[in-house]
Amino acid sequence: NLFSGINKTKETINVSELNLNYQELKKERYSKTNHELITKEMKEKLEFGSYLHYLLEITDFKKKDLTNIPTNYQKYFKKLFESKLLEDLTNTTIYKEYEFIYNNNHGIIDLMIEHDTYIDIIDYKLKNIDDINYHEQLLGYKEYIKTKTNKDINIYLYAIITGEYEHLN
Repeated sequence: NLFSGINKTKETINVSELNLNYQELKKERYSKTNHELITKEMKEKLEFGSYLHYLLEITDFKKKDLTNIPTNYQKYFKKLFESKLLEDLTNTTIYKEYEFIYNNNHGIIDLMIEHDTYIDIIDYKLKNIDDINYHEQLLGYKEYIKTKTNKDINIYLYAIITGEYEHLN
């Protein structure tokens, strides 16, 4: 008998209906959206960029260690290591792929370096750093981080292939 092991009780269980007011949130993101068909060439660039992002994520910037980087990619890292962006990392906290949601927007900050008195936010791009969408993306990142700290915040776009960067403040 299925119910033979259940203790019987005269206790009453009150059930009440829960009415929630809700609205569907529109899912947004800070990064640029692509609405084009992806060509073979574009796919290769996306894969190359994703792989470089991965390598940047696993690289120790404080030690500037290239041992985990394949030889044919090391030239890109040497340019970054020699740039003023990574000049003095002694007393810093480094955040990579810092993910957040702010004002219904999703963002992932590639690199954030927290110094004693200021923060640098660096977004990697393969080559093109002139796109206005990237500027707006970084302004969104800055706005979010501003809600978390009173420190000054600098935002940069960094072109991995050329080693060029742009300070957007």
